[in-house]
Amino acid sequence: MSPKQTSRTVEVGPHEALFIDARRYATTEEYRDDRRKRLLVERQISRMAWLGARFARFFGQTKVRVQVALVAAVANLTRLAAILAARPAVVH
Repeated sequence: MSPKQTSRTVEVGPHEALFIDARRYATTEEYRDDRRKRLLVERQISRMAWLGARFARFFGQTKVRVQVALVAAVANLTRLAAILAARPAVVH
């Protein structure tokens, strides 16, 4: 064997410590909780994009904020309606 084949040098990047910490964090229960929260938030953001918040329909920051507020209201109201429809009826 030649000297090149008997040993190998591996260079470690400047951010290797961050990668190691991230891999360690990914095995914790705290990470699983963060992933669950992120899943819920990203699902709502995706829903809002589907309902019309993906692109601004108007010019001006105020009008765009109103558009996003209306889309958020529609998303919340449709979710509330689905939750209320799933509940059993209360008979008095």
